[in-house]
Amino acid sequence: MPLGFIILIGFLLEIFALVAVGSKIGALTTVAWVILSAVIGMSMMRTGARRAMMGERMRPQAGEAPQLAQIRSFADSTVYMFGGILLILPGFITDALGLLALIPPIRRRMVASWTHSAHWQSYATQRGYSEYDVQHVIEGEYHRMDD
Repeated sequence: MPLGFIILIGFLLEIFALVAVGSKIGALTTVAWVILSAVIGMSMMRTGARRAMMGERMRPQAGEAPQLAQIRSFADSTVYMFGGILLILPGFITDALGLLALIPPIRRRMVASWTHSAHWQSYATQRGYSEYDVQHVIEGEYHRMDD
């Protein structure tokens, strides 16, 4: 299916949901919900951007490259901000999906499912760290011979 067709179907479902829920709870309540969700979404965008820019880092798990922890931290902030975008869009379906990004266990599970793939593992280790480098440190002494 072309992406444009999927987006069109999504918009039509959103309009249908807004009309259906609006007829049950009232137009004023529906408009208030849309405005409130947009304000929450903007707050999520601001907080997520701050978390990404200030470098809120996740700790590496056992045997994990430090770079992968940074990737997981950035992905967590990205999912949080994407939830904010979904809340800014008017509609109940996008609001439900955006609110899922507020729940930390769901957000962590999404990030873990993406970052545990072989692609991210190889990306993190190609950036200068490998499991061998992280787990094995060879200590030694040296003396300068030219003094």
